[in-house]
Parts: sequence; C-alpha cells; structure tokens
Amino acid sequence: MTSDYRIPAPLQNTIDNLSFLARTQEGEKLFFKEKIHLLNSDWGARMRRYYYNENFESQKKIIKEIVENGLDSLDTYKDNIHYPRLVQEFKRAKDGICNLRNTYFKQLRETGELDTVIYMMEQQINACDKAEEDENNKYIDRESNNSASDDY
Repeated sequence: MTSDYRIPAPLQNTIDNLSFLARTQEGEKLFFKEKIHLLNSDWGARMRRYYYNENFESQKKIIKEIVENGLDSLDTYKDNIHYPRLVQEFKRAKDGICNLRNTYFKQLRETGELDTVIYMMEQQINACDKAEEDENNKYIDRESNNSASDDY
C-alpha cells in the first residue's frame, strides 16, 4: 500500500536538483559531481572540478536539463499534492540561476544561454501564478455566490 503523500522518485529528483540550483549565492560556482557550491578561494574543489572536466559549458547543459525536467514536472504533476513545493523550488531555482549568471557575467563570460533559461523559467512562473490566481478567483466567486444565495 502506497501513501498519497509519497513523492514519486522522478519528482523528488527534480525537486532535489532545483533545490541545489536554488541555494546558489552570487559569487559561487557549482560542482554538480559533488553537489556543492564553490567560492573562488576553494582550490581543492576547483582542482576536483577540473579533474572531472566540469566547466561552465558542461554545466550549462546540466542546468538546461534540470530546468527542462522542472518544466515537464510542472505539467506532469499538476494534480499532485506536492505540486506547490515543486513550484516553490522552481521559483527559487530561477533566483539561484540568476545569481550564477551574475557571477559569470562579472567575469566577462558569455551568459546568453543562462539568460534564455531564466526567461523560460520566468514565463512558466508567470503562467503558474496566473493559474493560481484564476483558481483563487473561482473559489472567491463560488463563495460569494453561495453567501448571496444564503441571503435569500
């Protein structure tokens, strides 16, 4: 017997990856192999990152994949009890990617691909916010109609 509150494994993986991106602060870089954030002064981690051939170009591909999985999950798990958490992590991940973008921009690196990812995320967040607002308005209308009929 499975609990209704159990998080499906693909959804949990997506939420974990979005959460990792969300924790990125400006000035930090990512190391996906060990799921850590690096500062420029962290030479040991930078050497491991070099050893595993993890650089900004390979990371942009990983970030795109995580965001695409997030977009797919937002569509797939719309009726799941954990959907609000997914939306929250998706919004926070956008902020983390913005911080990463600013870190690389200050180092005069090309950030166009990250700008595109951020734009896609903003569009999806706006759609989620609009859907939530529409749902809230339906509830308010329904409640006001119920109370109006009670007045008679």
